[in-house]
Amino acid sequence: MSKSKRQFRVWGGVAVASAVLILAFLSLTGCAGPAEITGVEPTATIYAPPPTDIPAPPPGPTPEALDFPIAAPTRAEVEEVEQASDETCIECHTNQQVLQAMATEEEAPEVESEGEG
Repeated sequence: MSKSKRQFRVWGGVAVASAVLILAFLSLTGCAGPAEITGVEPTATIYAPPPTDIPAPPPGPTPEALDFPIAAPTRAEVEEVEQASDETCIECHTNQQVLQAMATEEEAPEVESEGEG
């Protein structure tokens, strides 16, 4: 057996034995009874001193109008739109002229993979 293998076995055995001893020590220390609890005299509680300076109140709103680079927006007049009813749908879907005007034929997608390439 070579020297390095022998050293590996020796140090491996030492490592295993050390691990077993450490585990045994840790498991046996758990068997010891709890330490006696001793009373401690209460200490004085220190409170933070209250603030002496009162902060200034924030400034109030500006009563005068400010100058802006653009004019104020105006309200646009809204036109009332006629509400669509079920009769409107029926009229459009049954009117032959409207259907023909809106009808479009679907185009077949071009296949680019055909031919030499």
